Amino acid sequence: ASHSGQLTQDAAVKIKDLGFEIEDEAWRARHILGIQLPQSVERQYLIKVLEKSRISASLRGDSLRISPHIYNDMDDIQALVEVLASRIG
Repeated sequence: ASHSGQLTQDAAVKIKDLGFEIEDEAWRARHILGIQLPQSVERQYLIKVLEKSRISASLRGDSLRISPHIYNDMDDIQALVEVLASRIG
């Protein structure tokens, strides 16, 4: 839980800097990160790009759910940030 929590905390900072909305840390579980997607993002295309990049995530309504595991590391978080930085649309 500590490892996953650190990854989601680092991811949240980077993803918020890209302009995505993320619930405040006080209101979310440390091991799960929900990323509110803007309307401009084509959700199904984003999922395909994430899969192609070997990033496991699930779509939950207008949010993307990220649940890092013990085998994930900061390189995985950076790969996620890079996909989101491309503003898939």
